[in-house]
Amino acid sequence: MLMINSFFYGILSVAGATIFQQIILIVLEVEFIDTSYLSPLLIFGAISEEIFKFIFVYKLKTQTQNFKEIFFGSMLIGFGFSLVELTFKVWGDWKNLNYFLENYTGIILIHVLTAGIMGMLLTQKWPLAIRIFSGLSLAIILHLAYNALKIYIF
Repeated sequence: MLMINSFFYGILSVAGATIFQQIILIVLEVEFIDTSYLSPLLIFGAISEEIFKFIFVYKLKTQTQNFKEIFFGSMLIGFGFSLVELTFKVWGDWKNLNYFLENYTGIILIHVLTAGIMGMLLTQKWPLAIRIFSGLSLAIILHLAYNALKIYIF
């Protein structure tokens, strides 16, 4: 049951991140985000996504102390997150189906990887602040590196 919950935690985390990002865009009165370069809004988006995933990875950690359950559960959080993100990208515009087919592997892998790293680091015996900081920092750095590679290289 915990693994099923983990998948749905991923869905909830993308909902939270999306609502939060939309509120910020409304407050800043932004109508268009230029994705041709790593803009401050794209950086903010990656950071907010990782924070919302982390909230649910941490919730998972409070439900079990088993390393395997935390690690695989956190990867399922990332998988649930990525599937909803991909659905958003093609929703209502099936011309974006090519985007989906060309990029789904990378999107799924980056979200599964970052959530898995956060889950793994939360199981360490370090002080909680160090686990939180290292997990979030590494996830954000990897997510930004992925976005930069997609924009500037691929």
